[in-house]
Amino acid sequence: MPIDFSSTLQSLQGGLIVSCQAPVDSPLHEPEIIAAIAQAAVLRGAVGIRLDTPAHVAAVRQRTSVPLIGLWKQQIEGFEVYITPQFHHAAAIAQAGADIIAIDATVRDRPGGETVASLIQRIHDELQKPVMADVDTLEAAIAAAAAGADLVGTTVVWLHSCNPASNAPWL
Repeated sequence: MPIDFSSTLQSLQGGLIVSCQAPVDSPLHEPEIIAAIAQAAVLRGAVGIRLDTPAHVAAVRQRTSVPLIGLWKQQIEGFEVYITPQFHHAAAIAQAGADIIAIDATVRDRPGGETVASLIQRIHDELQKPVMADVDTLEAAIAAAAAGADLVGTTVVWLHSCNPASNAPWL
């Protein structure tokens, strides 16, 4: 029986989702600082927060009850996919308190050989969480939606646009 994620997804509809992320080498990367930034965004009207790392998700979860879109950026040698690349990364994000799990849903090879479709299915079945598919092309967006993604975002397009060496097609 499919899980009904409609109340979580409806709470985001038409509102602003703020990404509160900082690179590891940034002085803003501390969980308490990220949590304060997220709390400030919510106090000013954000309906959801997008976060990287289990520590940041857990810190923000303590300060706010809005839906959290969690991801975990992990560089794995030999693979370009790095936004929640494997199921165990998704599980850690869910355990930290994320309401929605964001994954790289591009058509690039994934570590461990898991497909986007199987990762989405496992997150739904085992973690009982909706999935946000981060995509870079229309083809990837259509495939992610067909695989069961609950939300689709063009976040990876922006990442590729910041990298002139990237030859990824634009949406």
